[in-house]
Amino acid sequence: LVLNPSVENGVSAPDDWYYGLNAYWVTEEAKTGSHSLKLNVNVSSGDWRSKAFLVSPCKTYHFEAYVKGVVYADEFYLTIRWFSNEDGTGFISENNIPIPVGSYPSWILKSGNFTSPSNAKSSDILFRAINGNGTVYADDFMVKLLYPQGMIYSVNLLENMNATSITCFRYDCDLPSGTKLQFQFSQNNRTWFSGDNTENLWDDAYNGIHEIDLTRLNWKADYFFYRVNFTGCLDVSPILYEITVYYD
Repeated sequence: LVLNPSVENGVSAPDDWYYGLNAYWVTEEAKTGSHSLKLNVNVSSGDWRSKAFLVSPCKTYHFEAYVKGVVYADEFYLTIRWFSNEDGTGFISENNIPIPVGSYPSWILKSGNFTSPSNAKSSDILFRAINGNGTVYADDFMVKLLYPQGMIYSVNLLENMNATSITCFRYDCDLPSGTKLQFQFSQNNRTWFSGDNTENLWDDAYNGIHEIDLTRLNWKADYFFYRVNFTGCLDVSPILYEITVYYD
């Protein structure tokens, strides 16, 4: 979501970034390419600010950047701000990732996951110092939607099957790291249960081929629905290959 995230593009200053006091676009250090952002302060403040980008309300976003240098005294931060208008106006709130006092001779990743406010429409990020003392570089900024979600509902799988007992739900799925699948079951497509007959509880899926025991539901009619909740992570999503319902 961040434009010019590795701050390589630009002539006299990086494109889509704005600088305040004690802020420099330099080539003396770089995590990727040949440029990075620098703050050099002595009991003073400074900041770099990105161009605003669009976000959605009530979503979880992952924010990260790499930093290098030395912090003699607080406060240095990576900050994400939330706005109620699409152009980066109408400030709502902010979340901060502190860069604590210490020496960082090699590039180190700083990151956090934050949920956008219910009225958020845009965001920007800052690399800043507030009455700090130190020299810190930052590079490779990233903001991404962390948990894209979706839900799929089945049709009635046992229509006219004359089922006397629904016994087992078998599935085959692939769950990349950080993703998950969850199942619920219903006979009316309105009230939903886990396999152990607990209303509104989900059954978590496991990677590969597995079965969920449905005998505790004690369902015997020709009605069976399932729904599956998909939760992705960054650029990967879970995959559901196949399901099978066993009945007598």
